[in-house]
Amino acid sequence: MKRTDFFPNPSITIELMTVVVVVTSAITTMVLWSAATSDNWYLDHINAFIAALMALLSGHRLYLGVKPRLARLAWIAVFVLFLSIAILSPFDGAMDHIETALGIEDLDDLCLWFVLPCALMVALRSERVSALPFQLLLGGFLAQTASTALDLLDDNLMPIGRITIGELVDFSEFVYLQLYFVGLTLFMASLYMKMWPSGAARPSGLARSLAKRGAGLVRYRVWRLRHPDGSHGDYYAERIAQRLDRGQGHATLGLQERKRTADSTRGAGGGDLDIWQRGSGTFQFLRAYGLDPLHKVVDYGCGSLRIGMHFIDHLAPKRYWGVDVTRRFFEDGLRLLDERLVAEKAPRLEVISEPTLQAIQDWRPDWVFSVSVLMHVPPAEIETFLRKITELLAPGARAVILFDRTEQNAQTAPMSWTYSEAFLCEAVRRIDPAFEISFRFFEPAGYVGRKPISRLGMEIIAPDPVR
Repeated sequence: MKRTDFFPNPSITIELMTVVVVVTSAITTMVLWSAATSDNWYLDHINAFIAALMALLSGHRLYLGVKPRLARLAWIAVFVLFLSIAILSPFDGAMDHIETALGIEDLDDLCLWFVLPCALMVALRSERVSALPFQLLLGGFLAQTASTALDLLDDNLMPIGRITIGELVDFSEFVYLQLYFVGLTLFMASLYMKMWPSGAARPSGLARSLAKRGAGLVRYRVWRLRHPDGSHGDYYAERIAQRLDRGQGHATLGLQERKRTADSTRGAGGGDLDIWQRGSGTFQFLRAYGLDPLHKVVDYGCGSLRIGMHFIDHLAPKRYWGVDVTRRFFEDGLRLLDERLVAEKAPRLEVISEPTLQAIQDWRPDWVFSVSVLMHVPPAEIETFLRKITELLAPGARAVILFDRTEQNAQTAPMSWTYSEAFLCEAVRRIDPAFEISFRFFEPAGYVGRKPISRLGMEIIAPDPVR
């Protein structure tokens, strides 16, 4: 029977995970590298404590109810194994006595190395949650393999400096238990969120925010290993496309606009607006810069044409060129527009690439607009982003970049940042000191902590030698 009467706040779970990982990692580092002691008493007790927490998490998963019989057996095996580690680890020689009594050498290593990962994989495979716990479990299994190999071969290995092979085995055991612990805790937090009663207030707080950012950072680093030449924009596009494929709404992209809260950093409202209302306020702000229907306009990061549809409607035929990192975004936008409007205005829509950017440069646009893109560019890539935009500007042409402004640069979400005017000005000056730069206030856009965010337009004018 599935129980739904008790749901721990995921923030508490994540807080516990964060504190334990940080504290135990610090203690273990001190024990391993301290010249004062080579005693591994701390490591055994830390491992026992972490295993006890994992036994608690797996026991609570059983309490909530697991329907598939194989998954239930796997969770029972996980619970028993972690509970055994928690009980036996602190007692020196306890496992040796058991192995001697049974006449089986290295029983604990072989059992944990084979049974534990299999049980964890079977247990979690039956649950529909994020892939991140599986990635952490895979890392834990690799560390566990190293630990088992060291333990089986410890008689033939020499100490490494002050660290004995026994201590190294304990440390590698600590590493894989930590990875298992983090993976299992993230899984339970995801499960609690899935099973949260409908209509109930969702948990929030610093711990959950830090955990989301931490998970996002790990996910991004794993993605960079697979795509060493990819940019953060490529990563962002892939993540959002996956979200849209799952049928989830987004504040500015896709066919379904997500409802936004009053303190959202992307503005209030949305979700229940007509498609022509969604970007109308932003378009009017941009139009006030002096946009004429005969001007040539580039929409850099056009997305699903939330603003682009207003450009297309306002401009003369063949005067709009939208670009983004994936076709998925603007193809969704085209599906929302009247076919007759698209046929009449003949907008150009292409994926950002070197040939495309060169073709735009040869087209000599009057304006380059970029809306809600800079906020998704990390600080390390800001200058590259601004260089790509300013290289599209012929002499006298202008770019307007809408961004979220705070006094100091800040990260507001796993894939969102705010910037100061001074930081952006300095980046543009490094590209070309002759650019003219000015800022206009558009609207308030929420808070970072207690500090307000303002949405501003940054206008960049390319120098014109003729003037």
